[in-house]
Parts: sequence; structure tokens; C-alpha cells
Amino acid sequence: MRIVLASLPVHTTHELRAFEHELRTLTKGDSIPRTLAYSDFRISILKYQQTGHPNQFKSVLPNYHFIEFENGIATLYRNVGTELDSEVVEINEQLSSKRTRC
Repeated sequence: MRIVLASLPVHTTHELRAFEHELRTLTKGDSIPRTLAYSDFRISILKYQQTGHPNQFKSVLPNYHFIEFENGIATLYRNVGTELDSEVVEINEQLSSKRTRC
């Protein structure tokens, strides 16, 4: 299931800063702006602001967060309830049970 956290225009640097502020607020302290994927997103946005290209792209961020960009609108969303989420929960439960036994 896809949950849209924010969808804002990023035509100017001021709008990009507003989007980054929302990103930090909505991801609750995840260090997403420090990741390489976010740096690539930011560089692509700056290229779009100068040249108008690329018109659309997608960045995969940590903790099931994604940013899609299409025609000047950046959308931050998170996937939840996927099979991968349940696999991670099972792995974490197995690791925690192994740690408690030792």
C-alpha cells in the first residue's frame, strides 16, 4: 500500500527548501537528506530548475520511502504492508530472539 506523505511543487529553490523541511518533519528524524539517493534527487531537481529536464524520475530512499518527481511536482511516499515489510519483521523477531537466548 502506498501512503503519500507530501506532494509539493519544486519549481524554485524556495519550494525545494519547503519540500526538504516537510521531508525531515514527516520522516521523523530519519537521515534521508544524508543519503546518496537524496543527493541524486536534489541534483536532478536543480538540473530541472535550470534546463527543464528530466521531467520525471524516482528516487528510492531508506525505510521504504520514495520520492517521485513529475513535471515540477515532488511526491514523497512510503510503501507499507508489502511482503518485504513482513519479511523484515520476521527477520528482526528472529534476531531479537537469538540475542535474548545468549
